Amino acid sequence: MPNNKKLSLNSIKGKQIAHPFSRKARQIRRVINRDGKLANQKVVRDETKQRIVDRLLFFKFAVPVEQMSVTTEQLHDAVVLYINRKEEDINRLKQEHQKRPPGRSKPSQLINLENLRDADQREYDTGIEVPDVTDPTALAMLRDWEGDYNGITHIKMVTVRNPKTMVKSGPDFVVKAAKPTSVDEEMDDE
Repeated sequence: MPNNKKLSLNSIKGKQIAHPFSRKARQIRRVINRDGKLANQKVVRDETKQRIVDRLLFFKFAVPVEQMSVTTEQLHDAVVLYINRKEEDINRLKQEHQKRPPGRSKPSQLINLENLRDADQREYDTGIEVPDVTDPTALAMLRDWEGDYNGITHIKMVTVRNPKTMVKSGPDFVVKAAKPTSVDEEMDDE
C-alpha cells in the first residue's frame, strides 16, 4: 500500500466542499485526530521533562554549598524530604476540607498532591533515580548545571531504593554513569 496519506490540513485541497462521508472528509478527520494525538503526546512529554528538571533542581539546592558530598544516609534523608515536599499543602487542604460540610468530596488539588506523594513513595520503594550527590565531581556538575533539560545527560544519576522495603540484600543504590565512553568503563561501574 502506498504511503500517500495526507498529514496536514494544508495538503488537502477543497476541504470546505467535502461531503461528510467522502474520502476527503475521512482524510480531514484523520489529520485532525493526528494533530490532537501529537499535541497530547507533547503535553505528556513536557510534563515528564518538567518533573525530571524539578527533581534535579530540588537535589541541587538540598545539599548545602559548603558540603562537598553527602553520605548514603543523608541521600536517603534527602529523598524522603523530596517525597514529603508538598506535605504542608496537603495538611492545609485537609484542614480546609474538614471545615466543609460532611459528605463533600475531597478537593481535586488535594487528590492530585496525595497521588503525587504516593507515586513518589512507590517509586522510592522500587528505585527512584536521583542525581549522585555522594560523589564530589558529580555534585560539582550538578551545581554547575543551569536548569535546562538538555544538560541533564551530563549529570551522573543513581537509583536509590528504600532500605526499609528492600527484599533482597545488596546495595541500596545503583550508580548510572552519565556518558560511558567504552564498554570497559561501563563494566567497571557495575
